[in-house]
Amino acid sequence: MKFTQLCVVAAVSALTFSTASNAILGPIPIYLNPTKIESSIFATDDFKSTFASEIYTGADIKKSGSSDIFEFLGQNTSLVVTPASGNPFAQKINTRGFGLTNGYENIVITLNGRRLNNIDSNPQYLANLDINNIKKIEITKGSGSVIYGDGAMAGGIHIYTKTKNNSSVKVSVGNYGAKNVSTVVGFSDESMDLTYVGSRAEFGGFNEADATGNKDKSTNDNDKITLSANVTNNTEVTLSKGTSNVDTRYPGNLTTAEFNDNPTQMGSRLYNSTYTQQKYKINNVDLSVENKKNKFTTKFDYSFEDKESTAMQNGGAPSVSKYNTNQKKITVAYKDGNLDVVSGVSAFDNERLNTGSDTNTTSKDSKSVFSKAVYKLDKNTYSAGARKEVVDYKYVSSTNPTELRENKLTAFDIGINRSIDDNLSVFSNYNSGFQAPNIDNFFKFNSGYTGQEFNEFMEPAKIKTLNVGLSHKTDKTKTKLTVFKSSLTNEIYLHKEGSTWTNTNLDKSHKYGLELQNKYVVNPKVNTNLNYNYTVAKIDKETQGSDVYDGNNLPGVSKHNISLGVNYKISDKSKLNITQKWRSETYAAEDFSNTDVQKQTAFKSLDVSGSHKYSKDVEFSMSVQNLLENKNGFWLRNDVVTPNNFTRNINVGVEYKF
Repeated sequence: MKFTQLCVVAAVSALTFSTASNAILGPIPIYLNPTKIESSIFATDDFKSTFASEIYTGADIKKSGSSDIFEFLGQNTSLVVTPASGNPFAQKINTRGFGLTNGYENIVITLNGRRLNNIDSNPQYLANLDINNIKKIEITKGSGSVIYGDGAMAGGIHIYTKTKNNSSVKVSVGNYGAKNVSTVVGFSDESMDLTYVGSRAEFGGFNEADATGNKDKSTNDNDKITLSANVTNNTEVTLSKGTSNVDTRYPGNLTTAEFNDNPTQMGSRLYNSTYTQQKYKINNVDLSVENKKNKFTTKFDYSFEDKESTAMQNGGAPSVSKYNTNQKKITVAYKDGNLDVVSGVSAFDNERLNTGSDTNTTSKDSKSVFSKAVYKLDKNTYSAGARKEVVDYKYVSSTNPTELRENKLTAFDIGINRSIDDNLSVFSNYNSGFQAPNIDNFFKFNSGYTGQEFNEFMEPAKIKTLNVGLSHKTDKTKTKLTVFKSSLTNEIYLHKEGSTWTNTNLDKSHKYGLELQNKYVVNPKVNTNLNYNYTVAKIDKETQGSDVYDGNNLPGVSKHNISLGVNYKISDKSKLNITQKWRSETYAAEDFSNTDVQKQTAFKSLDVSGSHKYSKDVEFSMSVQNLLENKNGFWLRNDVVTPNNFTRNINVGVEYKF
């Protein structure tokens, strides 16, 4: 399907939804109103925005019955979510055809404005987020490089937590030794809000015990306290302190025959005799000061995080990495009538210390300046912005020479939205973005497991994306349809040649697709939510050694991705939610030649959840994840598969508000 054909499909679909809904829907109160997009800084109405977005409120999240953020994002949105090497606390999230291997590096994830992307190949850490404390999730696609810079090639995921909370305790238990306790204590008066959020989770393990008698068990403890205070009529200060401690064990890979026979087994490979053990200790502090005066809003954001990661594979010596991250950002927003302008400067200082045979410190620091304007004229909304970012790398090793590198990068975005009438708007934007390599991209690895070897500094990836879409709403429906095409140079990937894996660049590649969202209120008791994505990712030009990939499909990218949810209000006190997720099969993650016999199989999961409000203070809940016990796994290459989401997981809970 070509890009021009997608445009035709978009137009036909718009007419279909408009005609069908107008023909069958009678006048009832409006249930589905436009939602504000906070991540644009201007609090833009999503019906009038110039870019593609998915918005999920706290009510949407609660209604889904999801037990954690990974389950919600993976089952209820257009995103693809996969555990990294089987680690349930380090899951990879990607969209728009960047693949299961490193697609997460091409999307920026923020928490209350704080950037969560790591400087190495570890995915963004979200396991310390209490799903009960999330106010809203915004997913912006094919845009965001002006405000968020490095890594926003596919877009961004922006998570906002609640600042005003009713106090509550939620306790749940499940099969496989799952136990969860979530505590929220809130205090508010006219000038301040104080909130404590704590969560404790234990998991007994899906798999059989390893040679040491341990199963793939885990514990996850998180505490966070947040204070928001109005120090003057115009100035608000928010300060939060959080800690996380995680101890998890997870299995290695199996052959395909082993996976098909019993995905809970250890497998025959020698390095699978014990589970990998991973420990995290995380401390972070966030400070935000916002001042509003006349037509200006000035905001200062500062974040500090220190993290220690300890990994032990096959009972060997522990590998310890220590991280220090400092983020500083100042933004000034100006609003006058129909004109909004935001400008800012930011600095990210990120450092990782590795100990072992090669003790080294590697840093990735960036400084940037950006500006964006939005102007509304009659039925049109125009947007334009640009960003300049300088990224510096430094590698200091006990065994290798010191290495330095600097990248100077630019991004820009222009867009338009036109309101055809009160129910229909069309939008388009053209975005230029970039991804500066993470620090692991400069190393190569071999199957002898002799450690990492400095390879060379790589070129940054660059992307240009055209989005064209429409938004349509009636009393009962809310639909958004987008078609896009992206052209890339130097897309980053991991190339395997013999027993050596080397990070390098695809010379040229492109992606295109169609994204459809539809919310439909069937009647006061039943509503549905549909997400469908059609995506094609192609390699235009790439030669590495004897491998030529010109014209091949990028592996790990499913053409079809569908999420369908049905919410049924049984009574004023009881609700039922059913969600089906399906992704089509594709090439295994390392199969850039598109010749492997074994492919990444289709992903299937049917989830059911329900809740019953016993009283105004007590609510019972129950959920069943993967009801049909579909066996899902991640195929790296022939006979190398990591099981995930292959069991039926039952969870029951009770929440008490006080």
